[in-house]
Parts: sequence; structure tokens; C-alpha cells
Amino acid sequence: MQGTPDIQGRVWRHGKPQEDFTFDDISGYLREPDTLVWVDLCAPDHDALCDLAAELGLNTWAVEDALAAAERVKATAYETHTFFTVYAVRVAAKGADEPRRTLSMPGFRPSCFPAD
Repeated sequence: MQGTPDIQGRVWRHGKPQEDFTFDDISGYLREPDTLVWVDLCAPDHDALCDLAAELGLNTWAVEDALAAAERVKATAYETHTFFTVYAVRVAAKGADEPRRTLSMPGFRPSCFPAD
């Protein structure tokens, strides 16, 4: 394990941010009407992603795909959610010898879990 990942989140009810976010209650928040949940995992390890998948009832193969090296960009529809796997990019700062800005791929892929 890489150490403890930084896990933060926020719950909005009726369009207003709340202060009561806890990771283990995500599935409960999602059952509430007019509620939005955002989870931000910074440098998640395999265990953190598996915990999130279990909390959300995600397909375990989708999580494995998100962790696999050189996995292709895709969207996979499941019965309860659509799982997007995409590459993150960042704009590299203009260097002294570089005539223009360039994009770099830092080697990780965030995956989004929109509800139906």
C-alpha cells in the first residue's frame, strides 16, 4: 500500500453545501432526494478505490480497468451507473527552450461515476 490517500468530499442538499461528509455514508447520501455528493480521491491506492466501488456498488472490473496500465479511454454502461475511464492531462509551463506550451500525461486516470 502507498500510504493513506487523501480523501475529501462534500454533500449538497437542495443546492446548499453541507458539512457532514463521511466516506462510509456516501451510499446513504445518494439515497436522499435532491442530494449531490462529490468525492475527491488524491493519489488513491487500490484499497481506496475498491472501498469506493463497494460503497457505490460499482462493478469491480471497472475499478480494475481504472488501475490497469495503458487501459484505453472508454465509457462502460452498467445497470446502475456509467463508468468513464479517461486520462488526466496537465499543461506544462512554457520552458526557456520551448516555443509553445505542451500537454503531458502524468500516468493516472481519474474515473467519474455519474448517476443515471
